[in-house]
Amino acid sequence: MTYPTTVELDFDKALSWLNNGAQPSDTVRSILQKEGVLYKKHLQGGVSKGAFDQATADNKFNEWIAAKLQAERALVEKLASDKVSSAKQRLVAESKIKEQKLQAILKKNQAAVAAATPAPAAEETATESAE
Repeated sequence: MTYPTTVELDFDKALSWLNNGAQPSDTVRSILQKEGVLYKKHLQGGVSKGAFDQATADNKFNEWIAAKLQAERALVEKLASDKVSSAKQRLVAESKIKEQKLQAILKKNQAAVAAATPAPAAEETATESAE
């Protein structure tokens, strides 16, 4: 599974089926619409009615395909950059947590060392006053 989704479709065969009268289901219709088969059929209908010539229809279809590919590339680039920025944010958060844990360990070790070591200055003053 990929995101954005990838569909392998025999474009010409799907177009010929539609031209022969095939009635696609709603799901198939949405796939054909996304892949441009229905748009190509619509343009061919305009050519057959004389609204414009085949070259104009081909140019319109090629422009539509170029816009679709550009939008897909932009989406893929956005997803990749979001993934990188998310990884950077996680790294920063993890380093902050690691630093906090390190500081807590250092404080605990310093407290343990201070408790284990007697205060030498207090003992010296007590022995000097006794003499």
